[in-house]
Amino acid sequence: MMSARPVSFPGFSIACGPDDPPASAAARVTKASGSNLNAVGRFLPGPKRRLFEACYAGMRVVDDFVDDGFLALPEDDRAVRRDAAHAAVTGWVDRSRAALGGGDWRAVAGREDDPLLAAGMTPLYDALAQAAALGGPGALAWDRLGQAMHRDIDEEPIRDWADFDAYCEGATVAPAAVFLFVLTARADADRLESALDEAALFDAARPMALFCYLVHILRDLAKDAERGGQLVTLPADRLVAHGLTRDGLAAAVRDGQTGARTLAREIADRAAPLRAETGRVRVELAPHLGPRARAILGALTGVYERLHDRLQAGDPALDPESARDLKAAVFAEQGLDRWRIDEGEGA
Repeated sequence: MMSARPVSFPGFSIACGPDDPPASAAARVTKASGSNLNAVGRFLPGPKRRLFEACYAGMRVVDDFVDDGFLALPEDDRAVRRDAAHAAVTGWVDRSRAALGGGDWRAVAGREDDPLLAAGMTPLYDALAQAAALGGPGALAWDRLGQAMHRDIDEEPIRDWADFDAYCEGATVAPAAVFLFVLTARADADRLESALDEAALFDAARPMALFCYLVHILRDLAKDAERGGQLVTLPADRLVAHGLTRDGLAAAVRDGQTGARTLAREIADRAAPLRAETGRVRVELAPHLGPRARAILGALTGVYERLHDRLQAGDPALDPESARDLKAAVFAEQGLDRWRIDEGEGA
């Protein structure tokens, strides 16, 4: 039991209970995210799905903690809570590394007032330890995501596209590399092993992750800008180039100002070559993927390609019903419906 009262982060919560069974807790958090990764990850079989959900849930929680628990706070409150937020992310990395490596994550030293543990993180660490016991990725992705989260907490500016790419190495490439590990993993002596090492997984994930993230930013630009300029992860020099400011971006997007439209065009144009590179990587990965994994990867990238097409054409953000229809059409094209969700073993 923690003897110190956790520092309050009122906008943050975890979509599972502290006493939930580990695998169920990871599944609940993953489902609650409503993400495209969850939409395709549901079609993974057996141990692969459990590993994906265990990895994704913990990564999602720490990202939500930083965005909703810390960055969404007023400026004065962020200053007061900054050290506690850094300590929480450090504790998350250390405990996750222990769980991945088969150690006792509960033995990892950390602050007694850890807000993640107070919010109910315990079953998610257990889920990661249980899933990784049958094989899992290395810890590099957790280290790099942690670095990106520390950068967010420090509100370190993203000055240009080079800074943006460096930030994305942890914020989006790292989780994508873990997903590719799950897709490429094959059962070997009852363990999941990928023929690709960490460096190869990151190289394969990079264009896909950057493409999807740029489309995601473009899709949610108005929503994220309304929540606060500190949540907009776009290069400062690009805002200036389009006559925009971080604090004024929400109004510019809402009012359809010229600068907001030209910024959106630049984001869509920057995504285009990454989209082409993603297609090339999918071809290169094909020998490492079974038919189900190929369909899952095709469905994931296909959703973002459709979104990219619509956003390039100037279509507004999709309403929930239209988004569901778009996903259903892409999933049908990739043949995902040939596999039942929660089906047994197989790639």
